[in-house]
Amino acid sequence: MEKEQLAALGRGLSRVLAERSRQRGKPVELPAELGDLEGEADVELHVARLGLDFEEGQEHVVLLVDDHEALEGGDTPAFRMEISRVMAIALIARIPTIINAGRPLCPLCSRPLEGDGQHFCPGANGHSKEGIPEIGQGENEAGQME
Repeated sequence: MEKEQLAALGRGLSRVLAERSRQRGKPVELPAELGDLEGEADVELHVARLGLDFEEGQEHVVLLVDDHEALEGGDTPAFRMEISRVMAIALIARIPTIINAGRPLCPLCSRPLEGDGQHFCPGANGHSKEGIPEIGQGENEAGQME
């Protein structure tokens, strides 16, 4: 999952809880750790569509995920998971930390950089074979590239 997708998931969770939870605005005690999933979770999908719903009886957020194969075959959702309101709030609180720990973004195209800093960059328009300089490197006192 890319940073932008994770940030959008956090915004979606916040919106669903704000609009649908009967306990909205009530403080919660966040768990120290979210912990591992129970059982063996072995799910690998190339996400084509991500949806959220809310189960009002138990105050659970429902995550619905479809891959291209499920969409084309009409067999949706390919993956479904419920989490409690407290777990959703804990995830929302941790998303900024998760995003900041991820790969840095290219200053020209905003795509994630690989470990060596090399990637196909549309912002370079194919004219540069050099790696993208880190922000602040190679600038003179006027902030211009040397």
